[in-house]
Formats: sequence, structure tokens, C-alpha cells
Amino acid sequence: MRNPVSSLFHDLTLHEPSEVAKAYKDFISPCLMRVEEVMNSRVEFVEPDVPVLEVIEKIVNKRIRAVVVKLKDGSYGVITIRDIVYRCLAKDANPENIKAHEIASKPLIAVEKGASLKEVIALMERSKVSNVFVKEGEKIIGYVSLIEVIGGYLIGRLL
Repeated sequence: MRNPVSSLFHDLTLHEPSEVAKAYKDFISPCLMRVEEVMNSRVEFVEPDVPVLEVIEKIVNKRIRAVVVKLKDGSYGVITIRDIVYRCLAKDANPENIKAHEIASKPLIAVEKGASLKEVIALMERSKVSNVFVKEGEKIIGYVSLIEVIGGYLIGRLL
């Protein structure tokens, strides 16, 4: 049986130089993948005046990490598990009496669907967030969290 690394280089020598360069670039640059290739499209929305208790139920029942709040001015906010814990539960506030818009993080941090994973990673680091939403025009169509980033990295290495 041949060594996999030797096999890779042997196989590469059978191709044109431009194909080798592209394969090498793709192999070492999985962060150049676009977010639309790895995003999670299971975005859940809530109205701004729903009680946080309903948000908790939605997050738990749907097994998601965050919900998007469409605010009355047409902009968006986001409520993550972290927001619920630190802005509501840790303060001994009753989630039945707190409205979604009161604990939502604003503005929603989003990128266009054609953005690269590298751009998203930089945005996450700069904004100190672990979820970046994906939009097409003004419509929210998905999100990328840290799990999608590392999953995209692995997928990129396999291609």
C-alpha cells in the first residue's frame, strides 16, 4: 500500500500545472469558502413583544442557539442563549415579564451570502460574537456560528 502523502503528490504530477496550483490553493485555503456553502439556514424569528419565556421554549424545543428579533423599526436584533442567561436569568428577572426586544443584542451582525469564511472569522473576532447572520439583500437567510466555521474548514480541506 502506498503512503497517502506520496499518493497525493503522485496524483498531482499527472495534472497540468494550473490544476495543481488550484488544488493546492483549495487544499490550504478552506477559509476562502463562501458562507452560503456552510451556513445553517434554520433561522427562527420572534416578534419584539413576545415574552422571553417563549423565546426560551423556542430555543429549547427547536434545539437552536439563537433567534432573530424583527424590531419595530424594521431592523433586526438577536437573542442568544448567552443573552437569556446573563440579561435575564442571572438577574433573577422573570422571563414571563421581560419582552424579547429588551434583551436582544442590537444591531444584528450580518454578512452577505457571498462573504468568505475568512471574512466571517475576522468579523466574529472583531465584534466578539460567535454567531454571524447571513443575508441576501435585506432578508436574513441563515447564520454561521463557530461550529459552521470549523465544519467549513474541514469540508474545505477534504475538497
